[in-house]
Amino acid sequence: MGLGDILRGAANIITGGMGGLGGKIVETIAARFPEKMSEAEKAEATLLAETVAAQRATEMMGQWNDQERQWQDFVKDMEGTASDLKSLPVVGKVVIFLRGLQRPLWGYGTLYMDFKILSGDWSIREITASNPEIAPQIVSLIWAINIVVLVFLFGERAVKNIAPLVEKLLKAKD
Repeated sequence: MGLGDILRGAANIITGGMGGLGGKIVETIAARFPEKMSEAEKAEATLLAETVAAQRATEMMGQWNDQERQWQDFVKDMEGTASDLKSLPVVGKVVIFLRGLQRPLWGYGTLYMDFKILSGDWSIREITASNPEIAPQIVSLIWAINIVVLVFLFGERAVKNIAPLVEKLLKAKD
């Protein structure tokens, strides 16, 4: 989950997505109208509240976009860009190659580890034979590695999609 996802989620809460703050403010105001207020006055007050909430949401979205842009600029300044690396004759090409190799290396490495464990070639009992108390920690570590690599490779959506399956498997195990 990246910074942009967090900001978009917060924006949905404030702007009215998922029953956000803007809608709650309008509902609260509408619930407190005096009884002697005419329907036209109520509609006008509601419209004004909705307009103010929408303006504030637009301002906040602009601020969040600026914040996200600043974060991207910071990362670019700290890590550099591929065009910066191309200016370095040999080292730049090697670094660009290693950057490109990183995801497949992590992915296939984790896939290999999972295959070895699930096929029985690597037994957790054998690994923890000298200290059997750490077996649950090893299993937790393997799960953590898989989740981190899945998020890294496929993003938050993939983990959200498989989370119910993992939860069912863990409940069935207990």
